[in-house]
Amino acid sequence: MLMERRLLRDGVIAALWLPPTLRIRQQLNLVFREFGLKVGEPRCMACGGELVTQDKEAIRERIPPKTYRWLDEYFACSRCGKLFWRGTHWERISKQLHAAAI
Repeated sequence: MLMERRLLRDGVIAALWLPPTLRIRQQLNLVFREFGLKVGEPRCMACGGELVTQDKEAIRERIPPKTYRWLDEYFACSRCGKLFWRGTHWERISKQLHAAAI
């Protein structure tokens, strides 16, 4: 019934109804397609800030020891300072986004 309200029906407010029967990946694909979205550069998951490359040695105390041993590239959010690296979680998210954007 919400989608039948005049503001939504007449396009005054953009809206997209996602069928609850679709899986999350299918819903994501629909959103990309309907809004013509492209996969952009990774952003901070906490605040949306830009990720800036960090010197590994300068942030050594912030990196988990096991991660420090196997990775050399790290990023920090330019807004909140949260630390990121291209681990398995990052790669999994990236693959799913690129698959949805097709």
